[in-house]
Amino acid sequence: MATQIVMDHTGDTRHYFDADDTKEFSKAEERFKALTSDFRWLYGGCSDRRWRSHRNAVVRSGCGRNIVLPTACRRLIIMIAQRLLTATRPIGRLLAEWARKVQALRERHRELFEDTKEARGVTLLREWLSPEQQAQFDADRYFDVIGCDSGKRYRIRYGCSTNVHEIDGDGRSIVGWCFVPTGNLVAGDVVLAQKIALETNELRALAVANRFPVEVPRRS
Repeated sequence: MATQIVMDHTGDTRHYFDADDTKEFSKAEERFKALTSDFRWLYGGCSDRRWRSHRNAVVRSGCGRNIVLPTACRRLIIMIAQRLLTATRPIGRLLAEWARKVQALRERHRELFEDTKEARGVTLLREWLSPEQQAQFDADRYFDVIGCDSGKRYRIRYGCSTNVHEIDGDGRSIVGWCFVPTGNLVAGDVVLAQKIALETNELRALAVANRFPVEVPRRS
């Protein structure tokens, strides 16, 4: 018993017939011609040579004696894909909008977190400054400290590197010293560590510091 399978947008339909029966075979052939008159390329299989010799049929060997209409199947697949694409476009736009909002929220959170860390660092620094140092810091974002070992004066500017200058009696920079604590610290924490080091262990701090030249303004 041979099987003729027709696939279209409604699904597949199976027609069973005796390939050795001339009448049934003719009906199957007529059905085949009627259903495939709009298609140019078809894939089919049948043990009968008359069926294989059909001018519109492309026969694959060992097909299990059935006729498949891939063009209709392709049309069905394309139709389903188009509907799925149409249905998923709003979802895609929604997901993209959500992704943008999440990214913006993440950036805002990062900025807020950084601002909070910086603010906490400045608050802690101010707690360690003397009234004179606080006045300097509020006015010019730097303050002066006295080295505990040498009695020299150092000016620490708000920053994370190359911000310590040794100054003379007139407040002019003589030489620069670069030393910072380890770790990813905000500027307030770095400046506080430099202040404590110079006021409590000046020589050891300078022993690990890098010395760098500074521009000395000419006297007018």
